[in-house]
Amino acid sequence: MNHVHGRTTRLPGHRGRGFYAAQTFSDIPKSDGRRVQIGWLQTPTVGMPFNQAMTVPLELQLITTPDGPRLRTTPVRELKSLRSSSQTWTSLKLVSGDKNPIEELGTELIEVQAEFRPGKNTVATFQIRGGLIQYDAAKQELDVNGHRVSVPFQDGKMDLTILCDRTCFEIFAGNGLVYVPMPFQPKADDVSLILNVSGDAVDFERLEVHSLKSAWNTPTP
Repeated sequence: MNHVHGRTTRLPGHRGRGFYAAQTFSDIPKSDGRRVQIGWLQTPTVGMPFNQAMTVPLELQLITTPDGPRLRTTPVRELKSLRSSSQTWTSLKLVSGDKNPIEELGTELIEVQAEFRPGKNTVATFQIRGGLIQYDAAKQELDVNGHRVSVPFQDGKMDLTILCDRTCFEIFAGNGLVYVPMPFQPKADDVSLILNVSGDAVDFERLEVHSLKSAWNTPTP
């Protein structure tokens, strides 16, 4: 039997809203070895013949950090098979007032990956289909549609993975140590995609924008 010695602090799992009744798969082959979780996402599905939604499959890993053992949550690698078109930048520097580099890439289903070095007073803002994802470097804080979460730098860098579906955002930050599911219903005709910065300049070591296709074989209604 395992024993826990000393006092420990309870740590949050997800840092968002609407995540409920999660389960992990029990029959993953030993040769694979992953622990994969799916949660029930409490998000409006008005007029649909089903009740709310499920998250993407999430890989859970117990990792060692300077603060002790922590649970990392990341999208499973199989989601890459849904990418239908992609655009990648490396060594991209943005300053306040620069032209939006991702303006022409807006679409309905979107994956954004960003790894960047912010300045001391940088605010980096993504606006995706009318929703807001913003990182404030001075506060080391992530804002998702007004919901704020602490996300400290790691080696002076910040990383974000943003998934935008028809009824939600799912956001992964800080090497998977912060997972923010967020119910969100964009307008059907809004496929806008905006990236801008204010304050200090931002050096993007990597920026990827992927248009995604449906996971289902049936046509989109």
